[in-house]
Amino acid sequence: MLENSSSQPFHSSLLRSIPPWRSASRWFDLEDFDDTPIAQSTHLFVSAFLVRAGDIVDGIQALHGAKPAPLTPPHGNLAVSQAKIELEPGDQWSEISGFSGEWFGGDYVLQLTFCTHQGKVYGPFGSMNYAHNIRPFHLVIQPDEKIVALSGVVSTGDNGKNRHLGALGLALCKDE
Repeated sequence: MLENSSSQPFHSSLLRSIPPWRSASRWFDLEDFDDTPIAQSTHLFVSAFLVRAGDIVDGIQALHGAKPAPLTPPHGNLAVSQAKIELEPGDQWSEISGFSGEWFGGDYVLQLTFCTHQGKVYGPFGSMNYAHNIRPFHLVIQPDEKIVALSGVVSTGDNGKNRHLGALGLALCKDE
């Protein structure tokens, strides 16, 4: 069971959004996603991530609470061999950075790296093999903010056989 630090939902005026750099508008895109409505009602912050990557980022899932648990669905493919990265007690996420670009005709998140305020670095996840038109991105979390939810795009690959992460954004809340 998820531990709830408060019975009150996040106040929407405390939320800041870093939207994904694109919406699902290309032929290989399946859907936009936004976990904010689900996560906002719980008052739990993201304390860990499950990430699966090979050449590119196949999937991601946020885990919430002091004992990290899935509250929202995975985005992309997390079927096997995912890595779990978890905040140490007293630490907070400071940045999720990486690269987006083209891979076999589609536009995807090619690589992700997670950093914390205490200097921990997790990743990079994704080798970027066979990628081109590579563009960097940085989703910066201020010292007084915590991650509430993910948003982004899920896209297909391998002629529709696989799902991959197409874009990523964050919903953030001031640390109360």
